[in-house]
Amino acid sequence: EDVTGDDLAEATMVADTAGAAALDALTMKQLTSIGYLTPFKTGPMVGLLPFPKSPKYKLILAEYNIPNHSSGVGGADKGMHGHRVDSVPIANGVIKTGNACTIVKYIPAEHATFAKVAKAVDGIIVRIN
Repeated sequence: EDVTGDDLAEATMVADTAGAAALDALTMKQLTSIGYLTPFKTGPMVGLLPFPKSPKYKLILAEYNIPNHSSGVGGADKGMHGHRVDSVPIANGVIKTGNACTIVKYIPAEHATFAKVAKAVDGIIVRIN
């Protein structure tokens, strides 16, 4: 192995950060193309169905992650990608009706951005308890 120890850990962190940034950029590009006001925080939406090209309605599913939660994913109710385990299935249910639904993380320090995104959609599903 050419890279080991702390160097491997740092290289992995840099690569993971770059990969996440690329995924976020592509997600925002797709969402912008169907009329969502971007950018906003989301995270990997593994299993989310493709959006219709011309959705009748655009919705967001709002989530909150507890900072520094011991689970490492934002709460005991979250799956490995940091979303509630029912969030993607709920969003997919909306998509199957010919509408668009994406997951948005509510971050208190970024309330103004969240409010702009929320005002620009047709509906909000809140998954915060």
